[in-house]
Amino acid sequence: MPDGMEQFLWFIIGVFSYRIIASLLNYGHMHVFMSSLKEDILKLLFILEEDIQSAQDMKHRSLRSAKIDENELKETIEKDKQMANIWKEVIISRLKTQWPKYYKDLLTFNNWREARNSHRDNLKD
Repeated sequence: MPDGMEQFLWFIIGVFSYRIIASLLNYGHMHVFMSSLKEDILKLLFILEEDIQSAQDMKHRSLRSAKIDENELKETIEKDKQMANIWKEVIISRLKTQWPKYYKDLLTFNNWREARNSHRDNLKD
């Protein structure tokens, strides 16, 4: 073996070792960050859900006090519920499709109800 070849091989092994260890540490830090981000997003969505429900309740009270036809009121309430449910499912679907592929294992839910349960479970831990 020529002079310095052994040192060069150790240098190459060191470079590869550094890259592997740095990548693993980076993945670990990003995993923690993405987990925290997921929880913050879910908190925000659940607060938004409550605000939407509150706004709908005010709307429905206003319609009642305006003496709107009862059938029209029921239809409006039903449409508002449907729209809120569609919004919830679309939000979760978008979150799952837009989430980075390396961290998909953090999203252990497929719909709003599962997301809420997952969030509650994480709050207990």
